[in-house]
Amino acid sequence: MLGVVGLICAYVFIALLLLNLNLYSSWSWRIKAAMICLVSLFYVLTYLSFPPIMGWPTKDELPQEFRLISGYILEPDKKSGTDGQIFLWATNLSKDPRATTPRSFALPYSEKLRKKVAAASEKIEKGKAQIGEVQEAEDGSYRNPQGLSRIRPKSIAINFFDLPNPSVPSK
Repeated sequence: MLGVVGLICAYVFIALLLLNLNLYSSWSWRIKAAMICLVSLFYVLTYLSFPPIMGWPTKDELPQEFRLISGYILEPDKKSGTDGQIFLWATNLSKDPRATTPRSFALPYSEKLRKKVAAASEKIEKGKAQIGEVQEAEDGSYRNPQGLSRIRPKSIAINFFDLPNPSVPSK
C-alpha cells in the first residue's frame, strides 16, 4: 500500500510544482498550458495503471500450460444484463513452477467452460492438483444473455487434467 500512497504523494508534489510554475514564472502561456495538459495526462495514465498494480485479474492470454490453483465463476445476471465471467488463478508451467507466482485471469463466461472449471475446482478441493491446457478453437459466435450474437475474434478451448504424481526413484 505504501507504493500507491507514495505515487499519489509524488503526483501531488508535481501538481504543486506546476502551480508554482504557473504563478511565478514568466514563461509563455503556451508552455504553461502544455505543462498542465502533460500533468493531466499523467494523472489519467496513473489512474488506468492502478488495477494491474493492485492485483486485479488480467485479460491477457492464459499460458499454453498452467497449473490451476483455483477457479471462481460469476454467473451472468439476466435482470441487470451483465455478462458473466470466469476467473482462474493459475501458475505458468512453461517456466519453473516453483519460481512462478500465481496470476489471476479473467475469461468470458461460457457454459462449457463453466462446467470444466467447476469439475476441476471440485477435484482441487478433494486434493487432486489440476493442469490446464489451452487449445485454439475455430472462430465463432456466441450469444449474450439478451440473445444478441457477438462475433468473437478468437475462441479457445481449455482442458483440465490431473497432475501426475512425481515418480520417486527406486532405492
